Amino acid sequence: MVGIPIATRCAPPLLVAALALALAGCPKNVPQDKATGEDGRYKGAKPVALEPGATGPAGEVHLTGEARGIVTYPGGDRVDWKLIELPEGKRGTLELALAWRAPRPGLDLSLDVYNEWGTRLDSAGPRRQRRDRGKKSVTIADARGKVYVEVYASGRGDAGKYELEVAFAEQPIVVVEVFDPTRLDVPDPPKLAAIPEACTAQNFDKTNPDCQKHPPPCDANNFHRDNPNCPEVCPNPPDPQWPACKKGNEPPPEPESEPEAPPVVEHAGKIMDVQISGELTHITIDVGENHPVERGWTGQILDDRGRPIKGGDFVVKTTRTRQVTGTVKLKRDTVEGRRVILRAP
Repeated sequence: MVGIPIATRCAPPLLVAALALALAGCPKNVPQDKATGEDGRYKGAKPVALEPGATGPAGEVHLTGEARGIVTYPGGDRVDWKLIELPEGKRGTLELALAWRAPRPGLDLSLDVYNEWGTRLDSAGPRRQRRDRGKKSVTIADARGKVYVEVYASGRGDAGKYELEVAFAEQPIVVVEVFDPTRLDVPDPPKLAAIPEACTAQNFDKTNPDCQKHPPPCDANNFHRDNPNCPEVCPNPPDPQWPACKKGNEPPPEPESEPEAPPVVEHAGKIMDVQISGELTHITIDVGENHPVERGWTGQILDDRGRPIKGGDFVVKTTRTRQVTGTVKLKRDTVEGRRVILRAP
């Protein structure tokens, strides 16, 4: 908490005279804001200049500042507002210490603290006992943005010259070390004997215990003489010296490879443009990229059921990257948007 020593010098004579005259009258008949200035309202709060102090070990910001003034209920200037603007993006502990001198013992001042949205954060209200101490303080643990401080005379007869000290300490920056498993030096587990692979015709090994106990079926294409299941099987290719490779025991011939698929002789498309020239209708057909259609192919225009339309036969006149053209003697409405089947001659 910030400590503020009470000033020991005497109050100026004009201040003493003003406060004495204010207290001499009847305080009940003096409006508390009769002589107040702009800082008597929230919107007229006077900024408190903040000066940088020593930074923390991680670069945390420390700021200090102070403000002075006079509040007097009998004098019609009960309230002073102060504005503390903390650095943007910073948050931390804000300590406020209020000390005052009064024209006579026992007079009390108070303060309330609000954020920029009008929410009260803390207060040091009127004291009803031992009112002559002249000090009050508050601590805001998580202060940020704009902070408004209201200093005011507690009761109808209270007044005093005050000093408000401000101290802000940014919350320490906590650096968390990221765990990196690659930096760990973990020893490998002790090495164990390798587990032999399961025995199959492809990897038959007579020294493998699994092959000795459970020999696999003999495979003519993966023939192994040491396989107990192979004496009655002729290897592929046949070995004339092997007893099982007698006439009639040869392995079946390899199946013939499947014939290659015939070349594409048909291709589908769709009419995308129609132009009328006299009795002829020129059609442009979208056949997609990398199409096989060539000039001289024949085509038929299909109806909604996929059947050829009468008079819809044509010969491909030109070909492009993804379009071909032809000519028919049909109306636009008959051919527009229709599917087309194209065939090689």
